[in-house]
Amino acid sequence: MGDLEGAKRWIDARFTQRNDGVLDALFMMAEGREEDAVAAWRGLLGGEYSILARHNLAVCLIYTGALAEATDLMEEMVDAGNAFHALTFNLATVYELRTEQARERKTALAGRVADHLRQAAREDGKSVEMVNGDFKL
Repeated sequence: MGDLEGAKRWIDARFTQRNDGVLDALFMMAEGREEDAVAAWRGLLGGEYSILARHNLAVCLIYTGALAEATDLMEEMVDAGNAFHALTFNLATVYELRTEQARERKTALAGRVADHLRQAAREDGKSVEMVNGDFKL
């Protein structure tokens, strides 16, 4: 997928530290080393990049065929109020892969996200908009 070695050289030439593990995990994904990337993302859970790690872990799990675990991870993120466009789109895709009731599950997902967004708007006054395409509806 592209010039990965060139990308690594470019990053190394511009950044003196690359020890957060995120870029390494992303490179593993780009190189098709999903099992290594799964381990790398698991190692980042609970840290500064936990939400990013959890979402990318779920994506890696999709590539390894662990759809049930990927679904659980993404649904936990939604239920914790961490819905964002890529997450809802990827979760909707997994619903399409796993069940014949995908439309019903995607509609329920949209409702859950709407509930969280309304709650967040009441608490902090910020509004976030999501569209049907975010849920593949």
